[in-house]
Amino acid sequence: MACSIGVAGGQPAAQALPSAVAARPWSAGEIETLSQQLRAVIAKSPLDSAHVGAILLPVDPAGPLVAQFNAEKLFVPASTLKLFTTAAALDTLGSEYRFTTSFSHTGMVKDGVLHGDLIVRSNGDPSFSATWCQDGDFCMGEIAGHLLSKGIHEVRGSLIADTSQFAGPLLGPAWEWDDLSYYYATPVDALSCGENTVEVSAVPGQPGAALAIRAVPEGYFSIKNQAIARAKGEDFCMARELGTETVTISGALAPRGKGVTAAVSVNDPARYFLFNMKNSMSKKGIRVSGGSQVIREGLAAAAVPLFERQSPPLQAVCAVVNRESHNLFAELTQHAVAHARTGKGDFATGAALVRQWATALGVDGDGMVIVDGSGLSRKNMISPKAMAEMLRAMVRRPVFPIYYASLPVAGSHGSMARRLTGTKGEGVVHGKVGYMTGHSSIAGYAQDQQGRWVVFAVMVNNNAGEPKEARMLQDEIVTLIVGR
Repeated sequence: MACSIGVAGGQPAAQALPSAVAARPWSAGEIETLSQQLRAVIAKSPLDSAHVGAILLPVDPAGPLVAQFNAEKLFVPASTLKLFTTAAALDTLGSEYRFTTSFSHTGMVKDGVLHGDLIVRSNGDPSFSATWCQDGDFCMGEIAGHLLSKGIHEVRGSLIADTSQFAGPLLGPAWEWDDLSYYYATPVDALSCGENTVEVSAVPGQPGAALAIRAVPEGYFSIKNQAIARAKGEDFCMARELGTETVTISGALAPRGKGVTAAVSVNDPARYFLFNMKNSMSKKGIRVSGGSQVIREGLAAAAVPLFERQSPPLQAVCAVVNRESHNLFAELTQHAVAHARTGKGDFATGAALVRQWATALGVDGDGMVIVDGSGLSRKNMISPKAMAEMLRAMVRRPVFPIYYASLPVAGSHGSMARRLTGTKGEGVVHGKVGYMTGHSSIAGYAQDQQGRWVVFAVMVNNNAGEPKEARMLQDEIVTLIVGR
């Protein structure tokens, strides 16, 4: 167990779409000048020991390479990998693709009583979430309402989560073990709700007193409260013990302070789904006499269909993935690509299919090592050239307007809200940023002062300095295109 303690985005203004037809060709002199400027900006940056790569590539596939630096080298892309995930999903599944969650039962219903088990099965629907559900109950009340409409007021059997549409494992390749307690590294399962997190708050009171602990929803986690209020708050830690549903809170917080609230990941998303579903059923007066069970290999017994629930369309999911840099939704999106092709969602198949898709579009296969959908794994490696080639290829795909609209806008909203502010790129550049300790990146679409569209990717790895130094370098490189 390790400790580290912490999304929303507005709507972008309507923007002209990047065009593959250049407003005016790039002259040899312009290209040479921009190349010199790129090298000069990188040379004067304080990132002497860091690994830096950049590329500026015209959207026009016939246009010349404008400028590059280490563009064919491999970099850990962090969350800019989501640009690949969402592009591949929208292009292969279609923007109107919807996840489906089905409800069925064994036995029979008589006089309002289900004499059998209630079964829920899904292919990774992310929408049982406060992102789409405004009822404070992750839309679980909707499920209870459907059951009542079917005349079911009691279940004399178990609640069963059938997660067989995902093959596992639940955690991505080489995810850092000390990330696994937190909202950005939740397990990925066929059934998810509440973004697979519990909100845990610790509030200090009088000096020497134990902290007041509150969890929402209440009762799912077992909480070990070893923390107190002390004049000098120190060594505070809130973390879930790996492989369990136990959260340990230790150390101290200063008395009478605001306290700390963290979204802590659950260990078993499907069991958490059943926990919330059962609670909601109870609130609606539906009694469940049996227990809860997670089945990962599928059910042999025939079940009677009750109803289905569909998610919002994929374009809405991808907008959240890109604007809020939502790791869980990115992984569920990539798993959907695998499930649609093979009937099973998993990391390896989803990653392989995204890479195959990109290669088929003409992206350099040597510039891609993809192992998950969110970019959380440090085993992911993308070259700036491969990133730019993918972004350029997407401009010619029918789904591009939807993809482009899903991207955060510089200085406006989402993960780009604080980037390129005060420059001519503010409100114009559409792109995505990525960050993890030591690694950061930015990639997207920009338009220069002559109306020419450019795709760009700037990646910084192994940065032992301040993260802001990498961000400043990245933004300065983008302003070479858009202007100050």
